Amino acid sequence: MEKAATGRAVLGHDGGVAEVDAGNDSRRRYVVYRYAYDLERHERRRQVVAAFRGRRQWERYLNARAKELQMRRDAGEDVDPREYYGGSVLEPGHVRRQRNARFLRRAVDHGVWPVDASALDLPASVSFFTSD
Repeated sequence: MEKAATGRAVLGHDGGVAEVDAGNDSRRRYVVYRYAYDLERHERRRQVVAAFRGRRQWERYLNARAKELQMRRDAGEDVDPREYYGGSVLEPGHVRRQRNARFLRRAVDHGVWPVDASALDLPASVSFFTSD
């Protein structure tokens, strides 16, 4: 699987599927990741393989990749035992909220409190308290 410069995964044989840009933060997207060794970065990491508009296409693609990986293992190919395919559903605004949470954490780590911190749109897993 190749990845285009835009961040969109390039699908080979699954061409007719409703694919979307995984980086498009304005819509819900179903993202497929492949956890494997990245030759360019010399580390194992989750790599975006594809993103879809609909749950059915996402599940079908995810199941096909997992089955393909298992078939390669069963055939005796040298496949990293830690390699796997997984997926997640990213809601609209997910990237923005994560970016805001990282900004807030870095600011606090540096001893700075952003003036407009309460106006930041943060993920549900992030909260903070202030004292006057």
